[in-house]
Amino acid sequence: MGCHRIDFECGTCPVRGGRDTCCANHGRRDRLLAALIQPYGGEVMWVRSLSTLDCSKILARSHFGHLGCSKDGRPYVVPFYFCYSDSRLYAFSMPGKKIDFMRANPCVCVLVDERGSGREWRSVLVDGRFEELKGDTPQNKIDQEHAWNLLSKHVNWWEPGGLKPDQRPIAQHSSHLFFRICVEQVSGREAVEGEQS
Repeated sequence: MGCHRIDFECGTCPVRGGRDTCCANHGRRDRLLAALIQPYGGEVMWVRSLSTLDCSKILARSHFGHLGCSKDGRPYVVPFYFCYSDSRLYAFSMPGKKIDFMRANPCVCVLVDERGSGREWRSVLVDGRFEELKGDTPQNKIDQEHAWNLLSKHVNWWEPGGLKPDQRPIAQHSSHLFFRICVEQVSGREAVEGEQS
């Protein structure tokens, strides 16, 4: 079996070294950002933090992720479609377990990932707060319409939320509902093959 080497790189400056390397420019230790050489002389995989701007770009071009919520200490993770706008993820659903969980505990997280070439990847983790768009106030009606307009631009936007509505759902006459996740914190990582200069 070949050797494995682990190096670390700060996501915002070019400092590299061992696990305890201190990033002098930022006064903090690097966070377990590792590069691994495959056995038998394979390519280095560099893992680094993404900037907030990079995370926002990934969220803006992605429309599919995994939503994590919990209730009474029980986690629940489901796939869902969304649109990102103004630091919010807008989505659509039928009533069910995830809505029950988010109504009981509005603190949620969302994972969005992308595959690159070869073994390369990017992932973004959002911590946020669930808000149901009920349409019971003039502002909520505007927000619900905004969600509809964003989501309906994309093919199959209603999946896996439920059956495609024939027309815009009206809160008082439809079981369909819109919600948004207000982004409170975002972080991301990417793995890139090859030597870093």
